[in-house]
Amino acid sequence: LKQTDTFSGYYTTLQQNLAGVYQETLRYEEAQKLLEKVVEQDKTRLGERHPDYAVSLQNLAAVYQKTNQLEKANTLYNQALQIDKENGGDNTLAYATKAANLGVVYQEMGNLNEAQRLLEQSLKIREAKLGKDHPDYVFNEYNLAVLHQQKGTWQQAAPL
Repeated sequence: LKQTDTFSGYYTTLQQNLAGVYQETLRYEEAQKLLEKVVEQDKTRLGERHPDYAVSLQNLAAVYQKTNQLEKANTLYNQALQIDKENGGDNTLAYATKAANLGVVYQEMGNLNEAQRLLEQSLKIREAKLGKDHPDYVFNEYNLAVLHQQKGTWQQAAPL
């Protein structure tokens, strides 16, 4: 690609895809560097309130989470969640995905009450939009059950 293509959406998509390959092959440092560039490019190209910018933040947050940089992941997931809320409300699948991801980060950080709030919110959205048989709903339900196990609230985990 030519240098003039650097900020095009096509080029950014290619970079996101390559970062995904890096993640799948456990090359997190390379994925992180690439996604950090993508976030900056999207910030310039789209602005800080654009839904695609939120996706870029989410992708980078996932790498931070996988590399145990939980504070950074938390910050980016929160920022992406706020962008989704401003653009589509807090009842969309995009919002549910980010809420679930942030909930797991809070769970990993030991903030179990906030994790529960977000996982329950995400579960309700996914149930309404996808149904209880959808894999995203089931995975969300599993994460919530694990959370209840961590909290020792077995009676709430049992129905899940």
